Amino acid sequence: MNRFFLLIKPFTPAFLSGLLMGTSYIPFFPWAIFFCLVPIWLELSTSENLTYKSVFLKTWVFQFVLTLVGFHWISFVAHEFGFLPWWLAFIVLLLFAAFIHIYFPLAALLAHYLKNKFNLKPWAYLLNLALLTSLGEILFPIIFKWNFGYALFYAHIPAFQTAQYMGFLGLSLFILLTQALIVIIIKSSQKKLKYLLSSAIFLFWLILNGSGYLIEQNIKNSAYQLSHIGIIQANIGNLEKYYSEKGLGFQKKIIDTYTDMSLELINKQKQSSKPLDFLIWPEAAIPDYLDTFHEDRKNARYFHQKLKTLGVALATGGFSSDPKDELPRKDYNGFFIFNPDGSSAAPAYRKTQLLIFGEYLPFSETFPELKKYNPAGSGFSRGQGPEVFNFQGLKVGAQICYESLDPRFTAKLGQKKAELILNVTNDSWFGPRSEPQQHLYMTLARTIESRIPLVRATNTGISAAIDSAGEIYGLSPQGEPWSEVIELKRYPSNGPTVYTQYGALLPFLVMMALILILILGQKNTQKNISNPHESPNLD
Repeated sequence: MNRFFLLIKPFTPAFLSGLLMGTSYIPFFPWAIFFCLVPIWLELSTSENLTYKSVFLKTWVFQFVLTLVGFHWISFVAHEFGFLPWWLAFIVLLLFAAFIHIYFPLAALLAHYLKNKFNLKPWAYLLNLALLTSLGEILFPIIFKWNFGYALFYAHIPAFQTAQYMGFLGLSLFILLTQALIVIIIKSSQKKLKYLLSSAIFLFWLILNGSGYLIEQNIKNSAYQLSHIGIIQANIGNLEKYYSEKGLGFQKKIIDTYTDMSLELINKQKQSSKPLDFLIWPEAAIPDYLDTFHEDRKNARYFHQKLKTLGVALATGGFSSDPKDELPRKDYNGFFIFNPDGSSAAPAYRKTQLLIFGEYLPFSETFPELKKYNPAGSGFSRGQGPEVFNFQGLKVGAQICYESLDPRFTAKLGQKKAELILNVTNDSWFGPRSEPQQHLYMTLARTIESRIPLVRATNTGISAAIDSAGEIYGLSPQGEPWSEVIELKRYPSNGPTVYTQYGALLPFLVMMALILILILGQKNTQKNISNPHESPNLD
């Protein structure tokens, strides 16, 4: 037992940081986002003669623990979507935790190398560690890209409103730099430096929060127009959707469920004398092809008949494909908009950013035989998005599920002058754990960056809407049928935000800061000839 404790003792700071960071993820309150990295970074910057192996192992253990805590729902996905037994689903979680945040140890390794290569001062090493970690957040390919900035939004700390200038990745960078400065304060022996840095951190976040508050109040004091949008969350079970997609029935029942819930909401709304602008159903709500050239299909024909009875415009998810005479014919995850008379309002939008394994298998386009081994089947092809449509007097940008996690995707919608974003999602495969809450706030965050209001319809929750001031509407329950008319405020747009226009420059700015620190942070190895008795500055 004593040998075991001696073995794990060097990793105590790593375990601590992993637990602090993992328990600051949504749906936990972000209680430790400003100091969760301090234990591991303090360990890396204090321990003398650390080998590259030690640096990697310590930071690898840290990211492994934080992923187990923050992304424990991966095991549910593997069981529910991949049809794996629970024991194998747990192994999938362990593999996921082993590699998905590998950029943390990679950033630490590179920072350690640069410290040795350029003989950097301790403060320069720590700032570089923060900047390299930020680059990992921005550039490293991750299925579910999380960053510290989302935690500010979830806790409604006013600083999140400044994401219109720097994005949530920019806010995350400032949180990383703040933690590096805290380590510098702890390590410094100079009281004056401790005071100055502590005051600078306090003043910076005070200004950022004050700016966020003023931004929100300025938007809310503007004149606005109202849109009345009906969101339908039918709570169709995974098994029913799976069978219907395989052509084993349930299509008619699913169509009836959505149209019956919609009709009930329409009749209820008529009593308020505020007519609906349109309805929105979730991703793949209709498990059949809805392109105009597929209207002769049995289920598509039945869908259009039911749609005409509603007499309200509709945005919904469904399946799309190439025309029959276009070979090889490809299938797509589609987004469709229909006029009140049931006619198509625009060609289908086809999902551009596909979910790995769920919607496509890597290299399957080059090696089609691989599709046989994909648990989700042959999968979908990629669309040509992002795209903006004219719908009910508005320029509407389409998002399908996973696409909401990419800030640059939404930025392109902003550049195309979208006035409203419609997001259709199916989170039913992820279960009732943390993922639905995480995915919700990461989706709504795109509105703060772009100042484009967003409406989100999901199959099993969480459905919601957000206006450009950051006010959230709806917030449906999970795992229950739900419908509601959202009275969405649409504030006047001042055009694309700073982040929408220039957010792609963030990694280049981080790299420029890295180079500057490499130049300024090198130790002076020359002896001070004029005063050889002067003590060296260790800070």
